[in-house]
Amino acid sequence: KQWYQRRVRGSVGTVGYLPKVMPTFLQNIENCDPRTLDSYFNKLADLTKIVGIHIKPYANDIIKLIIDYWGMDSDYQNTILMVVERLISALGGEFKTYIAKLIPLIMKVSGNK
Repeated sequence: KQWYQRRVRGSVGTVGYLPKVMPTFLQNIENCDPRTLDSYFNKLADLTKIVGIHIKPYANDIIKLIIDYWGMDSDYQNTILMVVERLISALGGEFKTYIAKLIPLIMKVSGNK
């Protein structure tokens, strides 16, 4: 129970910083060295898990990044899929608005195997 209470308090505190942090963080992903991209997507997945539904205002920008980087390098394909998974968990039924954008990308991956 204490762990859960600390987790909730931590995520609530984190949510307040999202408007200050997310625009710069997402811009850093766009402009980062490709060698650090996997790390950035990992951090994005972690942050999405922590803040949950509060990531919604940034979902369009995150989906755009996913689309932009989807096929660039298979080394971080799994990490990008983890971001998608965490977005689905965070947004629940609201994620359906993004499915049409992602289905073609997923089909390309499944078609290559």
